[in-house]
Amino acid sequence: MVDFQTVYSIYFASKRTHTQVSEMAKHRTGHIYRIKKPNGTLGNYYLQYRIDGKLYKQSLGTTSKREAQRKADKHLEGLKLADEIDALSVIQTRIDRKQDKLDSLNKTEALLLTDTWQAFVTSGNRNEVSASTLKVYQYTWNAFLRFMQEKHSDAKSMNSVTYEIAEEYKECFSEKTGRTWNAHRALLLMVWNILEEKAQTTDNPWEKLKLRREKPQGRRALTVKEIQTLLEKATGEMKRTIAFGLYLGARLGDACRMEWSMVDVASNRITYTPHKTERKKNNTLVLPIHPTLRDMLAKIPKTKREGFITPELAALYTDKGPYAVSKQVQQLFTDCGIVTQREGTGVRRSVEAGFHSLRHSAVSFMRAAGTAQTTSQAVVGHTSAEVHNLYTHVDEHALEIAINAIPFPEGKDKAKDPVKDLVTLLMGEQKSISRNQLSKALAANLERIKTADFK
Repeated sequence: MVDFQTVYSIYFASKRTHTQVSEMAKHRTGHIYRIKKPNGTLGNYYLQYRIDGKLYKQSLGTTSKREAQRKADKHLEGLKLADEIDALSVIQTRIDRKQDKLDSLNKTEALLLTDTWQAFVTSGNRNEVSASTLKVYQYTWNAFLRFMQEKHSDAKSMNSVTYEIAEEYKECFSEKTGRTWNAHRALLLMVWNILEEKAQTTDNPWEKLKLRREKPQGRRALTVKEIQTLLEKATGEMKRTIAFGLYLGARLGDACRMEWSMVDVASNRITYTPHKTERKKNNTLVLPIHPTLRDMLAKIPKTKREGFITPELAALYTDKGPYAVSKQVQQLFTDCGIVTQREGTGVRRSVEAGFHSLRHSAVSFMRAAGTAQTTSQAVVGHTSAEVHNLYTHVDEHALEIAINAIPFPEGKDKAKDPVKDLVTLLMGEQKSISRNQLSKALAANLERIKTADFK
């Protein structure tokens, strides 16, 4: 496609030639004069002139003033023409360069919208992101591509997307949250910036479009009854993922990609780094394992304790993106009778309850049990500098108390109290026991405790 801005530049360069030549011409002044000979007679006329301050003198070879003036004018005109030739040569060089660029653009095919995603993915000047983030980017791009194919099928290349088309696309988000539009705009702005040269674009249509104000639509915390229903209804990998969300405060991407290498049964700890913050800050969390979660993990045969704890959901999240797993989670919530969406102000519908509600629930239960804010923040891994400085000093005992403040589900999945298990192991069914008796029993049965299987 011809770059008309380049054509205009060439045209106006030629229109401005006379002005530019005048501006580029050297400044000169001059006059003619005669020299008196020793005998008192006047000799030939001379031309004296200055060019940019430098003095020049030249004999005109005549005693006739009229002839001398004619020769002087002719000489100065020649100098002026030489200057104009030099100036025109400079302008011609500029025109040639513009013409070369125009020819190059005409020879290069415009980047088609259908080829844009692959060009973006393979571009060497884009920032590296995780595979799951790239999946979100692709989902966002495909939404725009569908819009173009449905509304502007004649505009097939990136440089055919005008500001008016971009405005029309923004209108498609009028009933959605500001956050959704801002995310789409950010991706499209980035694609245009990165592929500017390949796409032969002279303007990014997304730059002029303003961001919309984001009105946070937070997830609500779940009730104990709702959590019990979820854990009763969920099975297999989904049940473990729900437990990671509740008892570790993990986000969905972390919960469904937990690995066995992160679990230390001996110390009853899980160590993991949230994916959301690992690129910016290595915020590794070391958290006690809630008894309910420990019982779930203990039911998995030791021969299968390698790689991902939920391998099928991990593969789905990696291959299809977070939306694929989130869709299954939302379906589970719906099957449990939990309302997941609400009417929003200025938006079509917004999510009221979802996987992130488990994270909110974990914090709510801990705070309701009197857990210090710094401790609950340490569990869920908030990453602001101020919060980080606070929770780095939270001791392990406080973390364990906080984790155990999260309710145990009732029914068949109710976890046993590890302290009661230990007392039963040592003292049988004795209903009461003093601290002194327990201390003696611990000392006498130390080796037995080390080899005991509390699972």
